Amino acid sequence: MQSDLRTKVGLSVLTFLLAACTPTPTALTPSPATSVLSTLTIGSGTYTMAEASGRIGAWASGRIGAWASSSQTSTVSGGQLNTFQANLPMWSQIHLTEAQSAAPALGTGVTVAVVDTGIDLAHPAFKGHLAPTANMYDFVGSDAVPQEAGSSSDMAYGHGTAVASLILQVAPNATILPIRVLSPDGSGQTSAVASGIDWAAAHGAKIINLSVVSSVDSTLNTSIQNATNKGVYVVMAAGNNASSPVMYPSRFANVAGSLGMYSLSVGSIETNNAQSDFSNYGQQLKVLAPGRLVTAAYPGSLTAQATGTSFATPVVSGVLALGASKRISSSATLTDTLKATETNVTGSNAQYLGTGSAALPYGLLNAQTFVNNVK
Repeated sequence: MQSDLRTKVGLSVLTFLLAACTPTPTALTPSPATSVLSTLTIGSGTYTMAEASGRIGAWASGRIGAWASSSQTSTVSGGQLNTFQANLPMWSQIHLTEAQSAAPALGTGVTVAVVDTGIDLAHPAFKGHLAPTANMYDFVGSDAVPQEAGSSSDMAYGHGTAVASLILQVAPNATILPIRVLSPDGSGQTSAVASGIDWAAAHGAKIINLSVVSSVDSTLNTSIQNATNKGVYVVMAAGNNASSPVMYPSRFANVAGSLGMYSLSVGSIETNNAQSDFSNYGQQLKVLAPGRLVTAAYPGSLTAQATGTSFATPVVSGVLALGASKRISSSATLTDTLKATETNVTGSNAQYLGTGSAALPYGLLNAQTFVNNVK
């Protein structure tokens, strides 16, 4: 099976894109709304960062510094240091403290695959939290070492590291399965991403985090369908070009059957409950989570602040891991429960209401209510 997955990488030339990435990590300054590009195309043999089509100047801000235990904290009194003081207002917004108290396993036994640029395998954020090396794979380098490649001058450098660290801030006992499918410039073939999803589903992932966007691709369709048929949750970024609908493949979250039942599309929200101005939206969006200036790990034992729907997505993946670590006796999927327990934020987002709509078709992630409703 492994050789089949690995050889699939050479079958497609359609390029994949990061859902949140831009050039060098410099000071993050959103540009005016009038600068939003409306001509973004994603096709065979081309690539661009999703952020380039929106209003965010950089996914990683200039506030990059050394990893320091003094800046870490726990959301639970007396708990392990797994998050950052700067993130506490966001965690309060989604009631993470209460959720972690209600799910004391904190993701134990739940493997979350990060199908991305790889991660910094030596980063202290991941010590004791990685899947066995035999389960990892790098579909870019064709080896078993999914290490972040490149340097800070590369557009996507550190993207997967940041994503994985956010999952562990939310579910600190979860296991991260890193799978590298994207180069440091953020590009990748859809065949590689499809192979990464196949690999994750075959190597114990309960949740797959996809912080990427692409053009529609049949090979990728099949891989996501196969994963959800197995009961694997696929959590996908909505995209960052401030428009409706959400970008592919996150639009799968609103279809019938196992594909919709086991997938989630994630947009970004501000701490005042207003949808982030860069986030995609629409009927196919399922949930909003914090995605602006979230402090996360960065390669080289560093931290950085990250912005984009790419980073709202692992917050939701982490909350799913909290729920999955509880015993589930009902027939409802975790995504059904999460959707049913969202906080209504219509009052802060009237501009996104459709004609005749009384409420948004999506709301704010409420980790506490979600976990309390997982039986």
